[in-house]
Amino acid sequence: MRLPLVVATLVALLVPRAPVASADTLLLKDGRTVENVKIAKEEGGYRLTFKNGDVLVPAAGVKEVFVEGAAGYEPKDDEERAKVAKGLVPYEGRWIPKADRDAQVARKAAAAKKRIDEAKAHRLWRNRYKEKTANFDFEYTIPPEIAKGYIDLMEAYYAYFTKAFDCRRNPKQRLTVCFYHDYDTFLDVSGEALDLELNKDGTRLAAALAEYGNQGALFNTTTGSKMFRQRCGGDAQAVAIAGDNWYTGYHEECEGDFTIRLVGNSMLTGARQTDWLPAFDRFWGVRDLATDGRVLVVAGDFTSVAGVPAQGFTIFPAAPPPAPPPVSLPANATWRYLDSGVLEPGWSDPTFDDTTWAQGPAQLGYGDGDEATVISYGPNANQKYVTSWFRTSFLATAVPATLTLDLVADDGAVVYLNGVEVLRDNVGPGDDVAALRAASGRSGTAENAVRSFVLPPELVTAGINTIAVSVHQDLPTSSDLSFSAALRSTAAG
Repeated sequence: MRLPLVVATLVALLVPRAPVASADTLLLKDGRTVENVKIAKEEGGYRLTFKNGDVLVPAAGVKEVFVEGAAGYEPKDDEERAKVAKGLVPYEGRWIPKADRDAQVARKAAAAKKRIDEAKAHRLWRNRYKEKTANFDFEYTIPPEIAKGYIDLMEAYYAYFTKAFDCRRNPKQRLTVCFYHDYDTFLDVSGEALDLELNKDGTRLAAALAEYGNQGALFNTTTGSKMFRQRCGGDAQAVAIAGDNWYTGYHEECEGDFTIRLVGNSMLTGARQTDWLPAFDRFWGVRDLATDGRVLVVAGDFTSVAGVPAQGFTIFPAAPPPAPPPVSLPANATWRYLDSGVLEPGWSDPTFDDTTWAQGPAQLGYGDGDEATVISYGPNANQKYVTSWFRTSFLATAVPATLTLDLVADDGAVVYLNGVEVLRDNVGPGDDVAALRAASGRSGTAENAVRSFVLPPELVTAGINTIAVSVHQDLPTSSDLSFSAALRSTAAG
C-alpha cells in the first residue's frame, strides 16, 4: 500500500544547500522533520528562514514545533509599558512575571522537543511501532495517528471481503502488514534472507537479501546495525566471507550490466572491487558460494564465466596473498576518548598520556542508536559539549607511498597525525579549542557518510604512530554525534 506524501511539494522546497544555524525544528504531520533552520510563527503557518530564501509552511501540515528561545514583547501603550516596567509580560491572554513566562515556555519547549525526538526515533525500523488487531499484525514507522486510518481501513476491507466473497484467513495464522515512511526504508528492511554467513570472530554477518531488498548486506553483530550494502537488480542469492571481503551472488544484473552476477566488497570500507567483475551468461546467475579462504567456489545457472566454458560450476583460485599494506586502521578500531567538555593541553601529541581516558570501539558517539560505543554529551541535553576528543595508535611497517583517511564525522572534525594538523572536515579556521563549532550541521545520510581524504604519507614513521581527532558539533543542542575513522595505504615501489 502506498502512503500519501503529505505536503510533499512543500518539503521538496525545504532542501537548501546552506541552512541558517539554529536549533529550531519542525515536525510535519506525516512524520518528517525539518531541522536546523530559523522558524517564526506567522498567521496561517510558520516561516522557515534559509540563507537562500524563506519558505512559508501552512499550519495545516504541521504537527509540532520547537523554537529555541522566546521572543521579546514590544508594549503597545503606556498601560502596557507600565506593566513591562514591573517585570510583567503577556502570556496566553494574561500578564505574568517574566520568570514565570520563561519557565512555562521552557517546559512547553522541552515537551515539544521530546515529542519531536521520539517521532524521529520511531522513523528507524528497529524502533518501529507494533500493533495487533483482530486479523492483522501491523508494523510501521509512520506517525500512529496516520497509521490508525490505514489500520481501520484494512480491517474494514477484510470484513467486507470475508462477507462478500467468503475469503477468510487461516485461523492459525495472522496477516502481517508493514507501513514505511519512505521508499528507501522499504528497500532497506524488506526482502527475504536467502543466505547468511558469519566471519571467523563472529563480529560481522553477511546477508543475501532477496525480493525488494536486492542486496548483499554486512551487519555489525554487536549492535545489529547495517554497516554496508551492495544493491543490484534481482535477488541476492548467496554470500561468502573471505578475509576482509564479502562476496554476493545475484541474478539479473548489477548497475545496469546484465553480465554481472557476482561482486566483492570490502568489509572495512564497503567499497566494491571494480577490477574483479567476472561475466556470466545466464539469467539466474550465481545461486551458491563457498570458500576456505584459498579458493572461491561458485555454483549456479551459467554455461560460461568470463568467456570460459563452465557448466554451472567454477572455482576461482586464490592469488598469492598480497603483501599487507604498510599502514592500516580498521573502521571499528578501538579509540581512547575524552567526553568531559574540557580540553587537556597537548592532547594531540604522540607523547600525551591518554591512559586515563575511556576507550571503546568505533563507531563512537550518541543519539543515533547505531553506536558501538556511546559517549557522554554532558549533564544538559539542551547545552551539550560541542567538542569531543579521540586518540588511537597504529603500526606502520614502513613509510607508505599513499595514505588515505576514511572519516565519518557528524558534524565536523580536525585531524592530527603524529601531532601535526592534517585535515579539517566541515570546520572553519580558528584555534582548535573546546568551544570551536562545526561550520554547519549534518543530517540524514550525511551524518554517517564516509568521506575520504588524502593525508601526507611522509608524516608516518616506521613503528608506532598516533592519530588524534577532535569532533565538533555545530550547535550545543545537536541531537547526535558520530565518529569513526579508517586508514588505507599503498606501499612504495
